[in-house]
Amino acid sequence: MAVHHEIIEALQWRYGVKEFDNNRRIHEDDLSVILESMRLSPSAFGLQPWKFYNIESEIVKEQLGKAAPHNKIKIESASCVLVFARRRSMSKEYIDHYFALMQQLRNQTDSDTKQFYDIVTQKVTSMTSEELNDWTARQVYIALSSATMSAALLKIDACPMEGIDPVAFDDILNLTNTDYATTVGLTLGYRSPQDKYSSFKKIRFNKDEVFQYV
Repeated sequence: MAVHHEIIEALQWRYGVKEFDNNRRIHEDDLSVILESMRLSPSAFGLQPWKFYNIESEIVKEQLGKAAPHNKIKIESASCVLVFARRRSMSKEYIDHYFALMQQLRNQTDSDTKQFYDIVTQKVTSMTSEELNDWTARQVYIALSSATMSAALLKIDACPMEGIDPVAFDDILNLTNTDYATTVGLTLGYRSPQDKYSSFKKIRFNKDEVFQYV
């Protein structure tokens, strides 16, 4: 029961921070936990069609802030800025790479994984470019949720950022001609005493409006 209470308390405590205290930095050990929670996030078929960029350069943060004016204050005041990117394509080479790792870690052979391999390959290669982009983006958002939840449990503030220019972010991060494309951002740190939103009541619909038991 104590763990249950801790989870709900963390979710009630968190909110989308609008301004961070730029005098407070996240401890390296805590940040490592958040990053690892992203790496361990579930994804369709376990394919992990993502890459995460931890922006440590103040120069790059400033550039990203200019490319996301509505999030500029958050980006510049946050202790940590993360950019979540999805894969633009899922090549046979990428799928083979994943299955090679699976066989290595599980001591399996091609024959052991052939049925699953055929299912994954058929599903992924049958998607149009638009369908694939939508599918990989949804996987990225699962990792974003893992990071946000982990941060809340550590009493570290977070704010997801969709109000960004992904094309500009790709250019700044040199992703334009790579296999990865910017999908969403996340700022982490500690809420500023000046952030008035920290005292606002959380607005959520009642349980009977959002749950239906069938």
